[in-house]
Amino acid sequence: MADKRVKRRKEARPAEILDAALAEFEEHGFAKATPAGIARRAGIGRATIYLYFDGKDAVFEALLRQRLIAPLEEIGADMPTADESAERMLRRVFGIFYEEVVGSRTAVLMRILIAEGHRFPSIVELYHRQITETGYGLLRRIVDRGIARGEFRPDIAELDLRVLVGPAMMTVLWQIVFGALDPIDPKRMMADHIKLVMDGIRMRSPQPLC
Repeated sequence: MADKRVKRRKEARPAEILDAALAEFEEHGFAKATPAGIARRAGIGRATIYLYFDGKDAVFEALLRQRLIAPLEEIGADMPTADESAERMLRRVFGIFYEEVVGSRTAVLMRILIAEGHRFPSIVELYHRQITETGYGLLRRIVDRGIARGEFRPDIAELDLRVLVGPAMMTVLWQIVFGALDPIDPKRMMADHIKLVMDGIRMRSPQPLC
């Protein structure tokens, strides 16, 4: 029984370290956050962190994967066999971003990228790589699926996909800069964002001739 408890603790340790790291980054930013501070919050020795992560950059990358990339990968993994509409998949992608980034403590990762990215280009590069390969790759597959199924207009095939996520990125920036003065309701913004996008890309019914 004791061995099983120890095994469960070891399996839970990476998630506990990441939770502690998020709190450390939230309070100190990236530059001043330390492995020692993360370890103290997690209730472990500093050396234990290095059993799971190579360093602070690796912890930051793991947080991005846990909070944003992994949920997107789940949608992508479901696509080959799912009978779900492309519109529904697109709504799920937007939901992940607004719930996991805009409307949660995970927004601190975006704040770090904006405020400290010029000092730590490695974390900007890893975010760009992750979001380009996974996020935009998934959006492209969803758009292609929607066109093939007759849900989306065929003329959006060459659309710059950054147009689709522009309002979400603006929301993050607004919350970071003006959130204390004029906060945005993430649920309301997500609903308006989805409506704006779908009104632009959804296949329209033919209009009767006058």
